[in-house]
This record gives sequence, structure tokens and C-alpha cells, in this order.
Amino acid sequence: MKSMITEEPIATDFHWHGFDEFWQPPDSSKPKERVYGELYSSEAFRHAERRLLNQPPEPDCDLPRVIYALMFSSDATHVAQFGQASLWPAYVFSGNCSKYTRCMPSTRSARHFAYFPKLPDSFEDFLRKHGLSNTAPLKAHCRRELFHAVWKLILDLEFQEAYRHGIVLKCIDGIKRRFYPRIFTYSADYPEKVLIALIRDMGNCPCPRCTVNKQSIRGMGTADDRAVRQSSRRANYKDYFKRVSAARKLIYEDGYVVNSDKVDELLKEGSWVPVENAFTKQLGSEFSVFHILVVDQLHEFELGVWKALLILSGFKHPMCGHLLCPIDEDWNNEESVSIIATKFSFC
Repeated sequence: MKSMITEEPIATDFHWHGFDEFWQPPDSSKPKERVYGELYSSEAFRHAERRLLNQPPEPDCDLPRVIYALMFSSDATHVAQFGQASLWPAYVFSGNCSKYTRCMPSTRSARHFAYFPKLPDSFEDFLRKHGLSNTAPLKAHCRRELFHAVWKLILDLEFQEAYRHGIVLKCIDGIKRRFYPRIFTYSADYPEKVLIALIRDMGNCPCPRCTVNKQSIRGMGTADDRAVRQSSRRANYKDYFKRVSAARKLIYEDGYVVNSDKVDELLKEGSWVPVENAFTKQLGSEFSVFHILVVDQLHEFELGVWKALLILSGFKHPMCGHLLCPIDEDWNNEESVSIIATKFSFC
């Protein structure tokens, strides 16, 4: 963040203040239309900026206060055609930069900042040494704990200080500003999204953004669908924290296994898991990790995964991104599948 703002030539094109963008149709009698094309002209950015500027400034500081928009991305990948060698890199982009600039590799707008480790091969030996069974639920739980432990290191005290009180930097244009980093998006495929949101992979409530259950997904596109999705959006409710805390106490203090009935009774309702979310822990309960998980263009559209799953497996929730359910028996015929494939085809 510091080097990007103070050293990189691309910083001369950064937008430090949000704005609303409109398009006027050729027919001047028609009303203007709001254009949503950049992060810094989005409602999310404008809301975050208004909230920041409405807060009291730091003591004895009259510098301009601006938001530095962070856009994270991560994806585990194989690095060899043969063998099991793999890496799990994480990248960060600046949302203050235009998407047309970010898409050019020559601008160096993408910054690699971390590698996420995986459970080592010696993990099974460790379990046997301590008399523990190597079960799939236990390994999944440890993977979640490891992933969020890394994020706790990334969102360290220095980042938290900048997040809450800002950091003063001299920009490449020679002007000093107080920057407040804010996380707006996290792009990842579905297995990573459930890892970030800490929900069960394809559980009863499989969406990382809302708690609509599988039985209700078939209502997609109906008049009540949008209202249901809005009313069931995931958020950092006190009840959620209490349930996770109680489940962790059962596991780490009372000795229950991670998939025991006692733990399941607490968490099954929202498809939650007994892991402490690093984003909420480090940045506070007002930060909602569920809302930063955006639709992944690469995996869901360009690779054709969305279309394949829609036709072969079921429906996908358009607002939530990853809701899937089997096609109902009433829909399981060639005519219905043909209609769906035609209506939702993507080039």
C-alpha cells in the first residue's frame, strides 16, 4: 500500500474521492441514468467515504482524509503438469484505480502479498502421535483454522491502526493525505468463499452471502425471491458470535469432536462452522466479511462452470453467487433444460 501510493507512476491516476457517474441519452427529454462501472463510483465506496468524513478527525490533524480501497483475490493452483506441487497465492488490487488500468499487466497494479500454507503431510503423523483419528471433519476444521490464522497475521496491529486511525503518506503528487484502508471485495472460487465466510461447503445454507436454504432456491426469479434474499442476508449478529463461541468451548474445553451432535445443534441452522473469523476478530464486528465476497468472473463465467452446473445440477442464485440445488422433478425434462440453457447462455 505504501509503495503503491508513494512510488508507483500508476498512483497519478488514482481517484481519492468517490463520485456519481451518469449517462445522458441522446434524447434530452429522457432522464439521466446512473452508471456503475468503477469501485470508486459505487454506492459501497460512497457510503464508506461519507461514513469516514462524518467521523471526527484525528487530534491535531487537518490533512485530507481519503479511503484506500483494497480488492483481494486468491486461488490455489498447481504449478506443474505432473505431480502434486501447488501454490496458494493471494493478490491485492487498488480499487482507486480504474478497471481499464488494472487489466493492463504493464501497470503492475496487482500486488502479490502472501502464500497460504496447506496442512503438511506430517499432519497425519501428528494426529496418530496424540491418539486422534484422521477424520475428514477434523482435517476440514484444521484447514479453516490455519487459513484464518494466516489472515490474523496479515491483518496485524499495524494494519488495524491504519484501519481505525489512518496512516499519513506523501502521495506521488506531493500532497500529504491520511489514508484509511478499507476492504471492498474478495474474489475467489466457491471452495475458498466458504472458507473465508466460514460456512459448510454445500451445506443446507450453501450461499456465503445469505441463509436461503436449498429447498427455497427453486423460487429463484419469483416475485418474493429478492425480498427473501434481502431479509436473509448473512451478518455479524450477536447470536452468530454466541453460537460459534459456545461451539468452540465444547470442542476446546469440553472435548467434543468438531462434528458432534452438540456442536451441530448450535451451528447447523446457518451452516456455520466452529472457527473464529479473522476479519471480524481483527477489524471488529462492524466489518462484514460476507458482503465482500463477489461473483468470480473467471470461474463462474469464463470457464463455463456456471452454465454447466445450471444445466446439469440445478439453479444458481443470481444475487448470492453460488447457490445451487438439484433441479426439481417437475423441471427434469429436455424441454425445460433447453429453455434454461437458451435463456442463460453466455458467450
